[in-house]
Amino acid sequence: MRLNKAAYMSALTLMLLAAQAQAGTPQCPSQKFDRFIKAYANSERLQRRFTVFPLTFSGIATDTYDYDPKPAILQEQDADFPLLPLQAERKRSNIRVKEIVRGEGKATVHLSIPDSDAYDVDFVFTRREGCWFLTRIDNASL
Repeated sequence: MRLNKAAYMSALTLMLLAAQAQAGTPQCPSQKFDRFIKAYANSERLQRRFTVFPLTFSGIATDTYDYDPKPAILQEQDADFPLLPLQAERKRSNIRVKEIVRGEGKATVHLSIPDSDAYDVDFVFTRREGCWFLTRIDNASL
């Protein structure tokens, strides 16, 4: 089948537009969680792309000091990015990665401030669609 010049130019334009649109979407930084989390933890753009919404969020109600974390659903428009503090903020606030726990298709990153309960948060990632996605935040900070 032969395309005339106008049809060829239209098809080429559509392919270029599709490539540009795809280029604006960050690709999975790595299939290996250790590499993925280093990139995710240092990029608000990657956090926006690789977070599932609605996001399950649980935290201690500090206004009532209810120590039984209550799960809630966080919608994307209500999210305050970056969800996981970027490197500069972690350094400034002395937030440390205490542990990374891996299971079958899941990984949990625990961030806290040493010798303090002011920041104590688990970020739970699930492997899906060929990459890792933040699927839950458990905040036990007081």
